[in-house]
Amino acid sequence: MSQTQEEWLAERRLGIGGSDAASVLGEKYGCPRALFLDKTGVEPDYFHTEGELNLFRRGHALEPICAARFVEETGMRVRRMAARVSQNRPWMRVNVDRCILSVDEDGPGYLECKTANESVFADMQAHGMPEHYILQVQHGLSVTGWKWGEFAILEPYTFQFMHFRFKRDEALIAVVQDKEEAFWRMVQAGEIPAKLPDFADDRCTKCVYRRGCRNAEALPKVKRTKKVYVPDTTPEIDILVGNIKQLDARLEEAAALKEIERTKLQILMGDRDAIAVPSQGKKVSYTLQSGSLRWDAQALDAEKPELAAKYKRRGEAHKVMRMYDMNEVEA
Repeated sequence: MSQTQEEWLAERRLGIGGSDAASVLGEKYGCPRALFLDKTGVEPDYFHTEGELNLFRRGHALEPICAARFVEETGMRVRRMAARVSQNRPWMRVNVDRCILSVDEDGPGYLECKTANESVFADMQAHGMPEHYILQVQHGLSVTGWKWGEFAILEPYTFQFMHFRFKRDEALIAVVQDKEEAFWRMVQAGEIPAKLPDFADDRCTKCVYRRGCRNAEALPKVKRTKKVYVPDTTPEIDILVGNIKQLDARLEEAAALKEIERTKLQILMGDRDAIAVPSQGKKVSYTLQSGSLRWDAQALDAEKPELAAKYKRRGEAHKVMRMYDMNEVEA
């Protein structure tokens, strides 16, 4: 880790930033307990995947492009600025992406730059800022004392762009300030917040503290929902599914033929447990092996539940593609 990253982490732990506001209030992506562990310097026990890290890197790399697009679209002038600390509440901090230079009597504005995939972008087009972003920008306005800002979103694949103005909400800012002050007192006193009540909460399954926080309890299986199969007549998909069907059939046929040939070979080897076939460049062994050692998980759960909870691990959820015949019942 570079010195710059260490300094950045140390700076984050001096107070509550805009992106922390949603965690303090228990909204969407974060929870107070995970934020407490971060602020008190607890090392994560489950690290982000490379794909997740790339999303963070993408947002950071595209921030200046998003800001430039905002300037191009609106004609407003912006500039970078150092992190700000609240005068009255030194534990409230904010890294403003850009300061919008004063254009009227409302004074300077706060520009928040985001990147979002097509689905998230479309959702924000329809419904505006999600709750966690609303809390983030109101936190920022509280720290800076400014009256307004602009929220800019860049969709990096199709390069769609939109922005909309937000204004200072004194009632919401008061809630944010009170909740953050109470949380910061807990951090200073070492009073860790309670765990989230639902083990199946998405925030738990993605949290970098998910092992230690849950005392190594097994995380739940992914919730199964009834699938709705929507007919798709796209020629490209038709071709791909047809190709997979043919390959599956060939693999099944090849597996059956291979088993027949293996049986013939076993018969011809007789009592020999190992032979070499120089012409094929292969060695063949046919020997007795011990059975693999397996844990009786059900018995362990029943007889030693505490031990099972301490050491049981569930792998990360991942998507699996399966193909069924139209009238086949899914497994």
